[in-house]
Amino acid sequence: IALSFNVDLEAIYNFNIYEIDESLLDTLNGIIQNIYGVTLGAVAAVGSSIVLIVTSVIMAVYMLIEKEDLLGRAKRLVRALVPAKNEEYVLQSFTMANTVFKNFIIGKAIDSFIIGLLMFILFVIFRIEYAAVFSLICGVGNMIPYFGPIFSAIPVVGILLLINPWHAVIALAIILVVQQLDGNVIGPKILSDNI
Repeated sequence: IALSFNVDLEAIYNFNIYEIDESLLDTLNGIIQNIYGVTLGAVAAVGSSIVLIVTSVIMAVYMLIEKEDLLGRAKRLVRALVPAKNEEYVLQSFTMANTVFKNFIIGKAIDSFIIGLLMFILFVIFRIEYAAVFSLICGVGNMIPYFGPIFSAIPVVGILLLINPWHAVIALAIILVVQQLDGNVIGPKILSDNI
C-alpha cells in the first residue's frame, strides 16, 4: 500500500526530531532578532523625539526668561552690521515682522479653533464615530498652511473607512465643505482682521 502512494518509507524511518528542533530554533531566533531590531529602532525614534521636545521646551523657556537680554544683543548686532542711517529702518522692520507674525499665529489659532468646533458640531449631527477626536485632528491640522487640512483628513477618512465606509464619505464631504468655507470666508476674515 505504501508503494502505491509513493511514500518514502526510508525517510519516515530515518526521521530525526532533533533536525526539526534545530530548524524551529533557527526560525524562532530569526523572528526574535527581527522583532528586536524593529523594537530597538522604535525605542530610539521615540527617545530622540522626547529629547528633541524636552530640549525645545527648555530653550523656549530660557529665551522667554532672557527675552530682554536677547533683544538687547540683537539690537547691538544690528548696530554693528547695519550702517547708522539704516539702523532705525531695520529695527522697525523687525518689530513690524514680529507683530505681523504674532498676529498671524493668533489668527490662525482662532481660525483653527472655529474649524474644529464647526467640524465637531457637524460630526455630532451626522453621528460620526469619534467626533471629538476627529474634529481635534482636523482643527490642529488646520494650523499647518496649505497641506495641513489634507494631512489631517487622511487619518480621519482612513479610520472611518475601516469602521463605517458610509460615514467616511459623509466625513469627507463635511471636511471639504468646511475647508471651502474656511478658505473663502472664515480664514480671510479672521486673518485680515488680525494682520
